[in-house]
Amino acid sequence: MTYGHAPSVTITGHVDVSFPYIPTPLCYIIPEMLKNAFQATVEHHRNSDDSLPNIEVTISVNDDELIIR
Repeated sequence: MTYGHAPSVTITGHVDVSFPYIPTPLCYIIPEMLKNAFQATVEHHRNSDDSLPNIEVTISVNDDELIIR
């Protein structure tokens, strides 16, 4: 589905982190998460005259986990 406009993306948190991962699932999951966020934001604000809010992606790490929110 094409909407004609999209919100901006802001990435915060531990943006310089490196971690081991398996490329195939991550290359599928991240774009799907972003696509869902874009679609939900555009549809939620479809009838609003205001500009679209940013999509905020936060990366957080500790000794055991990497979290992308």
